[in-house]
Amino acid sequence: MSGSGRPLDDVIATREPFLRSILDSPKRKVELVDAVDASRSTVDRAVRDLVEAGLIARRGDRYRATLAGRTALRAAERYHRRLNEVEDGIGVFRAVPAGMDIADRFLDGASVSQTSPEVPDSVMQRVFDSLEPAAEARVVAPIVLSGHIDQFREVATADGTTTEMILDRAVVDQLLDADTSEARNAFLAALDDDQLELSRADVPLSYSLWVTPEETGIVLYSDTGVRGIAVNDTEAALEWATAQYERLAADAEPIQPPE
Repeated sequence: MSGSGRPLDDVIATREPFLRSILDSPKRKVELVDAVDASRSTVDRAVRDLVEAGLIARRGDRYRATLAGRTALRAAERYHRRLNEVEDGIGVFRAVPAGMDIADRFLDGASVSQTSPEVPDSVMQRVFDSLEPAAEARVVAPIVLSGHIDQFREVATADGTTTEMILDRAVVDQLLDADTSEARNAFLAALDDDQLELSRADVPLSYSLWVTPEETGIVLYSDTGVRGIAVNDTEAALEWATAQYERLAADAEPIQPPE
């Protein structure tokens, strides 16, 4: 509760424009009328609420933001930013099954991109842009997009990059047991690449995951292909993604090329 007895979030929700204007520069009430484009009576009520909440204080003939006011406004900005991130990701995460194990610490601050119908593979370029300059990378994939195998191998080994990749056992079996095909040949070429360390495991994830020293990301799928991606470079997100990879790597086994 604020000093007025009203919840602080209620005061911020209704009086944020006034607090923001005062934080930008101390103001008299008459100046707030023009700055916020509000009536004098509205300004009087807003100033009273902010003073009672301890968010602003009068100094001379002007009102100034207090330390509590500055702190509250920064918290409100973080809240708005997080809501915008959620809004950006709604189209992507709408297809996510209930109970999918994606930690809040990965989603907090993530940049989300949705596939467009006009360019369905456009978001995959963001994955390749992340992998190509990295000195090392770790990848988990429950799904293999056959048309991207060659491109993935190219960017995952560019400039000496070493990439470890865990594939789902069922996917590996399908690739190795398939009749001679473009996808199978591309996969065999990847197995022969010394800069790619391919292994297999039972991958319970319904999304692909990649981790580099600089950032991490996930690829989300729908019934028709790639739905979108989410990328994050915070320490918390990197820690979560690394733990996800290491958990699966503990039970993974190297893939041996067929004789």
